[in-house]
Amino acid sequence: RCEYSLDAGPWTPLEAMDGVIDSERERLVVRLDRLSSGEHVLVLRAVDSAGNAGLAKVVLR
Repeated sequence: RCEYSLDAGPWTPLEAMDGVIDSERERLVVRLDRLSSGEHVLVLRAVDSAGNAGLAKVVLR
């Protein structure tokens, strides 16, 4: 599963561009409609079928 958190908010599932997360590499969509001005922290999390997780953080300005 893949999900994101914006500004330490709840985790939100990500959508695969092709509609299904079923490959080692996927293109995912993050929709941030109506983002207020200022700095925001976006954290991305991917978890594989064995429960291993990877995180990435992006600062949006």
